[in-house]
Amino acid sequence: MIYQKDLCTFEEFKNMTLEKRKNYLNTLYGDSLAHTALAVVKEFSSSKIEFEVEYFIFQNNILQEFCLFKDKSFATFTSSSNNFIVLCRQKNFSVGDEIICEICTGKADLISFKIPSFEKVTVQKISETYKRIGIEYKPNIFYELRNENDNSLEILVFGDIEEKIQKLIGENTLELKALEKNIADKRAELNFLETFGISFEPSTETENLSVAKNFDNFDTMINYWQSHLNTAEHGFLKYDKRILESLYFGLQTDQLILLMGNPGTGKTSLVKALAKSFNFAPAKIIPVQSNWTDKNDLLGYYNPLEKNYVATPFLDSLINFSRQAEKNPEKLFIICLDEMNLAHVEHYFAEFLSILQDNENAEVTLYSEQLKKDILYELQNSGFEIDGDKILFAGTPLENLSLLERKYYFELRRLAQMLKNYPAKFKIPKNVKFFGTLNQDETTLDISPKVLDRSYVIRIEKFFDAGKIPVGDETHLNYKPLEKYPLRYKAQKVDYLKNLLQNFKPVHVSSRVINKILDNEKISAWVGMLNDHKAEDYIIASCVLPKVRLDEENYEKYASQIESLCTGELSAEIWQSINSPKDKQADFWRW
Repeated sequence: MIYQKDLCTFEEFKNMTLEKRKNYLNTLYGDSLAHTALAVVKEFSSSKIEFEVEYFIFQNNILQEFCLFKDKSFATFTSSSNNFIVLCRQKNFSVGDEIICEICTGKADLISFKIPSFEKVTVQKISETYKRIGIEYKPNIFYELRNENDNSLEILVFGDIEEKIQKLIGENTLELKALEKNIADKRAELNFLETFGISFEPSTETENLSVAKNFDNFDTMINYWQSHLNTAEHGFLKYDKRILESLYFGLQTDQLILLMGNPGTGKTSLVKALAKSFNFAPAKIIPVQSNWTDKNDLLGYYNPLEKNYVATPFLDSLINFSRQAEKNPEKLFIICLDEMNLAHVEHYFAEFLSILQDNENAEVTLYSEQLKKDILYELQNSGFEIDGDKILFAGTPLENLSLLERKYYFELRRLAQMLKNYPAKFKIPKNVKFFGTLNQDETTLDISPKVLDRSYVIRIEKFFDAGKIPVGDETHLNYKPLEKYPLRYKAQKVDYLKNLLQNFKPVHVSSRVINKILDNEKISAWVGMLNDHKAEDYIIASCVLPKVRLDEENYEKYASQIESLCTGELSAEIWQSINSPKDKQADFWRW
């Protein structure tokens, strides 16, 4: 081990022989052929490229950062290799870019670069990597190896890092392996158009590998979740246990989940907390604009004049989550349209909602397959080679192209990137879940029956004494579908409710509700988990009562029938809050 007093200066390193440099680096870092440096491009010309090395951050896949020289001087390395220059041009490097590359003590004056490992990085990416092992990343701060008996040095103890890493690996071997495989898959996927300058930055979102609470008893899980939300991490959120149970039940139905209530009742917070509580990817919250009029506002459109796809935040989130969801079927990925009824939902969302109703083939079409074929044909006949999902440029080097040819080249490059980022068609896995929040005030619009037929509505009200909820544990929970919990009651279908709702005159219950929930093959397991009375209660509260809008004439006919249906705790309390015998009206959307 080299201590601070043993570090050489930059001048001393320059004066070393090649063999001494190798020994110095081997003693400090290990294998001299396996060092990785974070470098910044300082100069780029036709004859050379210079990098300023700032940090050394790699050894045996474990992040490290140490000072190379005692005087903390930066070293500038130059390569005159023609192949080296060509590669850098292909990767479209420019002054100021940060890259990761392997270094070794080769034939160059100081240290040579090992070309195949070149990769663009971001400071955020490095910071997130540090965060995984509990180190706060600070640019321009050097850490050095230290003598364990020398406590005066204000430097990082390597042993502490090693201990943390080994503990992390020991406790989370399976999670780390899964994460490494996921990262490898993403790197393979991002190896696209790499030879002609397009760079795709990998996601910086990291898995939380801390130990999660696992429950076999559903009631115990709900109680824990309720108190877990009442912690500093979640801003001390307080929700009725029945709301949380109903929400969990709604997640199983594959319906759009709508959370409605007055502003400030915690609708959006509940969506975010759901993802955070169960260690899913952070929920994507997409604010709806009052001027949205059709599906283009949701999914974007192909612009034939610009030859590019004009995307939206919703589409970017949907494609990203669909790709992640396919690789992580045990997790949910949540997209929420916030203040969904600021615009007419049936105008911008109903067509997309119809797509989601196909259980097996929920597929989004962004543009025609013929357009995709035309783009591929143009690429293939313009110096591009197609190899699976890779598109390689095999034409004249960019520096030898005329101004007009370069313009056409970059147009083709944008088309190729569009094919990668925005496929003509893609499927939406069932573990991508859609939420909407609905405010009840003078600025919002009503929800059409077509949307309600495809929705599971949860009315957020304070039906309980919030002071009774204890402050809980911040450890997140393991998620599993409702049917995966051990049955507590006799597994059975809710045939009584199904027969009643099929002919229920006060409210028309869509056959979609019958098919999606009451005729679902898993309904027996759900009832065996919740009990038949509670399952019926939540179905009535979320799928029947949202359709109740009785004026004075219909109130006399149907109010008593609806009231007799609401025998469960939640449905009875909602009926009480929407029923107005004095005015002879009952309206779920009345506040």
